[in-house]
Amino acid sequence: MENFFTIPWTRLFVLLFTVYLILAILTWFYGDRLVFPAPSNSTYSQGDVSFFIPLDSDHNIACMRYGNLDDPKRTIIFSHGNGEDLGNLKSFLNYWASGSTEIIAYDYPGYGLSDGSSSENGCYNAMEAVYQKVVEDFGRNPSEIILWGRSLGTGPSLFLAANKKIGGIILETPFLSAFRSVTGITILPWDRFRNIEHTNQVTCPSLVIHGTLDEVVPFRQGKQIFSELPEPRTFLKVDNAEHNNLMEVGGDLYSDTISKFIISIGG
Repeated sequence: MENFFTIPWTRLFVLLFTVYLILAILTWFYGDRLVFPAPSNSTYSQGDVSFFIPLDSDHNIACMRYGNLDDPKRTIIFSHGNGEDLGNLKSFLNYWASGSTEIIAYDYPGYGLSDGSSSENGCYNAMEAVYQKVVEDFGRNPSEIILWGRSLGTGPSLFLAANKKIGGIILETPFLSAFRSVTGITILPWDRFRNIEHTNQVTCPSLVIHGTLDEVVPFRQGKQIFSELPEPRTFLKVDNAEHNNLMEVGGDLYSDTISKFIISIGG
């Protein structure tokens, strides 16, 4: 007990507070750089772009569009992870496009050939612009739209699902919030992508997918996101899968589960 009282609590508190203050300042000024490690150079050319959507008078976002473009039974809007751009998605988009499905992917501001700089609000604005394009210009029924977000992309996907009518949502490796994917608990007031706060506003069917060995976003965070979503909901646990190899490790179970969910929406 004497040792307890001889601990220099004041110095310890000052040290911890100083560390917290330094961390807070760094994340305030450099948070976006940490959250958005976009590829330094675009992996695709303008000829690969299906169309651009203006966000304002100075900025446009690039989009790719595959599958049935005339009369699809459903439209998937895909939001990618933070270390990739549209050029990395070509084979993925071709794989999931079909005679009954249209799939559209877009680059966040500051990614690929999309103008501007990356930010949380920029991602939300881009997501809303694509949704508006799909509904108003392409004439798609909101109840036949599926949002599919991977990693970072679960942020804008959950945001839109909480604020707009959609048919379904697929979340791969979702996180509670950007900084909580590292800390596990809220320690900073200016966190990014507070996904857990949007789950109770989602009203559509959902599919959540997470690998048990995910080294970036803990498996338990995917389970917690799932537990907060309303029914009907499905959770796919991919044993021994890490953050970036769900499809390879999950194999047929991964593909079949997603296909079944996609077919259940629309037509």
